[in-house]
Amino acid sequence: KEMKADQTNHLSREQALFLSLRDEVIACIRFSSWIKLKRTVAFVKRFVFNLQHRTSMKVGDLHVVEIIEAETFLLKQAQSHLLESDKFPSYKEHLRIFKDEAGLFRCEGRLRNAQLPDNVKSPILLPPKHDITKLIVLDAHQRVMHSGVNDTMNYVRSQFWVRTLRQITRHLLNRCVTCRRVDGKSYSAKPFPPLPHFRVSTGVPFQYTGLDF
Repeated sequence: KEMKADQTNHLSREQALFLSLRDEVIACIRFSSWIKLKRTVAFVKRFVFNLQHRTSMKVGDLHVVEIIEAETFLLKQAQSHLLESDKFPSYKEHLRIFKDEAGLFRCEGRLRNAQLPDNVKSPILLPPKHDITKLIVLDAHQRVMHSGVNDTMNYVRSQFWVRTLRQITRHLLNRCVTCRRVDGKSYSAKPFPPLPHFRVSTGVPFQYTGLDF
């Protein structure tokens, strides 16, 4: 306990906040859809809010703000694993990582002056081996109508930045049931039958002739 206390004292306030999210409230590995995961977290957050505010309870369908808050919570949960990596300081230097107003880590590229959305100019950084990252890639694959690896990667990079994204996308697309059902294996031709007798028998020139009248 003393060692843990000493380690906690050396952590910054930002690191302590992210490490508190390391214990997942909802097991992301149990979900196969990014949308379902966001809606589930939104309902859980609403349930907690209703317990704390009995006089102003939220009912009915989920609002856009609630889904955005749930998405931000999940992205922070995924980014908390980045601080545990020894390579995070190098990422922070090379990718010029900064923190936005919502508390998310973003990468600052060379498109700052471009007339593009903020998510494209400064994508959100995600760990490559997290379950949330896999759900986001699968959701992008469905949104591009099960297109190839490049289309899926372009959709993901319009909002997120993931190292080794190509390898992750290929691995997930190879396991996509819809793509495997449509693509399938190439047609394998049957073995060729033996040639007929008249094509392999020997004969003298002009043994058989034909004439048109």
